[in-house]
Amino acid sequence: MAQNFKFEAGVSKNKVATGEQFTVTFTANASVSNFSPPSISGFIILSGPNQSNSMQYINGNLSQSVSFSYVLAAQKEGQLTIGSATVTSGGNAYKSNPISIEA
Repeated sequence: MAQNFKFEAGVSKNKVATGEQFTVTFTANASVSNFSPPSISGFIILSGPNQSNSMQYINGNLSQSVSFSYVLAAQKEGQLTIGSATVTSGGNAYKSNPISIEA
């Protein structure tokens, strides 16, 4: 399972106006522990971290995912970066991809 583990970040928009709300979501395709939030300087955190868990059986195979999301708003104009978040799964630490936002 470890070689198939994924921990990825995504955003609802890559271009936002100053003060405009958008969502950033960190998703893992297995159960995780020790979620460490990313560096979110240059943004106002309006909500988060909000955790969502999903589990389903398809043809006898268990599929799990967990997501951590934030609702953010850019504080200033320019190229801003949301850093990598970190989680632990199966005793290993994993980092998400950083994301660039243009405000």
